[in-house]
Amino acid sequence: YFYLPLFFRKTKFYAIVYNNYKNNRPHLSLRKFLYKHKIIYRNKINKISYSQCQNQLLDIDEKLDNKYENINIPKFKEKIYNIIPDKYIFFQFRYKFFDDLKWNMSEISSFIKSLNKKYSNVIFCSDIESNKRISFYNNYFENNFSVIDLNENLKKINNNSKNIFFIKNLVSKDLLFIIKNAQMCVAKEGIIGHISYFLKKKCHNLYNFKITDYKSYYHQKISYSEWSKGMCLSFSLLNSDVDKAIRKVSKHI
Repeated sequence: YFYLPLFFRKTKFYAIVYNNYKNNRPHLSLRKFLYKHKIIYRNKINKISYSQCQNQLLDIDEKLDNKYENINIPKFKEKIYNIIPDKYIFFQFRYKFFDDLKWNMSEISSFIKSLNKKYSNVIFCSDIESNKRISFYNNYFENNFSVIDLNENLKKINNNSKNIFFIKNLVSKDLLFIIKNAQMCVAKEGIIGHISYFLKKKCHNLYNFKITDYKSYYHQKISYSEWSKGMCLSFSLLNSDVDKAIRKVSKHI
């Protein structure tokens, strides 16, 4: 991408570029061929986030829809509405995040069930990738919670968890609908938090920073300033203490 301005001189190229400790992307000599660019820093705290940089790249006479009303969210088929609860909290399970926390299945289940104490229904999904570890978790979820399969338009009730639903094989277009109609979202910081922000939906973000010294602490602050600065997101820092994690999250949801 950054070499294209050398060949297409009449085209205006906009870009977000990176400054790092040892190298810059692209090299400073290539940036002069860009029509307009904004810098994201990996070596110091950013004053504005990545999304704010994108906004500022727009020309003055071009307006961004700040209300995000023009995001095209596919509608569910009428029959699918019948298997989705009217009110629910949405949770995204990411296996690597919880593996790093070293939570076992019983502890993960306790966390999911704690969400049901404050909301009448819980809908949660798992990773879309496929590997043995994810399959292990998904099989457990299917056997221990109620299940919603939007592809097959099926709902299976587990008497031990009638109001906690694991959504099998949740695809992107349906994910947008689930987030848009949720009362609240809880997820590892990342894509769910940003989608929620665009849809103006409340989301509580989960972090598991590994802080070993000041350098790692500062690195996390830089990362946060790049992706989340100005979004006013609530968040909790989790560790191996499940009970403490549940108390933390419960205060924010």
